[in-house]
Amino acid sequence: MPREIFDTKEFIRLSSGADHCRIKRTKDVVKLKLRTKRLLYTIKLPAKEAEEVLKSLKCPVKEVEEKGKGKGKGLGTANTDRAMLRIRKP
Repeated sequence: MPREIFDTKEFIRLSSGADHCRIKRTKDVVKLKLRTKRLLYTIKLPAKEAEEVLKSLKCPVKEVEEKGKGKGKGLGTANTDRAMLRIRKP
């Protein structure tokens, strides 16, 4: 069950017990998602504030990039709809 967090200090504290953190960047906000054994914690932040939080996380960080977004769904496009993960070392 996902849970949204609004406090950055709480999010950083939870990162010590997390398996990894995924980053998804959109036009307006950056979504940070902490995967723990039990729950998925999410926080939405502006880009500048998100960079500060990323520097203080205590778990591996994975950048999520949309691959093939906006293309039509035809033959041979099944793999383009999946998100591509890239690991960024802290």
